[in-house]
Amino acid sequence: MEWRNKILAASFAPQVRFHSEEVYYPLSAEDYIRACDLYLGDVSLGPADLAQGEIPPGEQDCYLKIRDTSVVYGWPGQQAPPVYANVLSQPEPKEGKMTEIQYFFCYAYNGSLFPSAPSLGAHEGDWEHVTMMVDAGSFWAGESPGSCLKAVYYAAHGGEGGWVESPPLTRDERTIVYSSRYNHACYPSAGRQSRIGFGWIDDFTDAKGLKWNTWENVVMVEENLPWFRFPGRWGRPPRRFLGENPPPLGPPYKAYFKTGQQPPWQAGETTGKNLGANSLDVKIEITPGVF
Repeated sequence: MEWRNKILAASFAPQVRFHSEEVYYPLSAEDYIRACDLYLGDVSLGPADLAQGEIPPGEQDCYLKIRDTSVVYGWPGQQAPPVYANVLSQPEPKEGKMTEIQYFFCYAYNGSLFPSAPSLGAHEGDWEHVTMMVDAGSFWAGESPGSCLKAVYYAAHGGEGGWVESPPLTRDERTIVYSSRYNHACYPSAGRQSRIGFGWIDDFTDAKGLKWNTWENVVMVEENLPWFRFPGRWGRPPRRFLGENPPPLGPPYKAYFKTGQQPPWQAGETTGKNLGANSLDVKIEITPGVF
């Protein structure tokens, strides 16, 4: 089954399109960890070496803290980073079973949107994801990936994401994911992405930046990744007085990792409230966050 999962994950892996003003790109989790120190409470344990099992299972009073700040910029000038894939099965009411493929993107830094408050909403460490719901049976029977793709979940800012039944595709039938500037929320369109707050915290995407063909480097989470189940936070605690956000836990500690994302036929709708098509492409002056 492992080889079948790898083929599925590689066949449906998306193309991620970054904003033309993006500065914080993805990287491998290993590169990020090498640039961090490991902390337990307020005590530094020195350079992080998660392969050695330093942290007892279930211990969450621990976190990574960036030591080498050059790591925040990530990928350009280096080999394209891996995408981490997890394959699950989901029940489908009419056709027996569907297969859910989760793709996780690792970033060293989540920046701020605000030039006057460059730390507002920022944090070290950033895990983003999209989920593909596919008809694997039809794929193995020889149908094209585009015809077997039933829906895509674009994750954005916790609960602001949503399912899209007809996502944008490249000419070779790869799902397109637009990554919002500096904070990497995932969207199905380019332009201004409306959020709550009367526009002052809207996200911005465009199609003018780097393109990341994630299928060129797919790593399955079922492989032996010693760092994958690190139970702590992937960044230092937030400086609340600067308006920073808490860093994330890793993918295995997300509710959907084992049970799957809520499928569109269970959610009752296939698109998130903020994921409508948007062709408005607005350029505003933004200063990257501090770290």
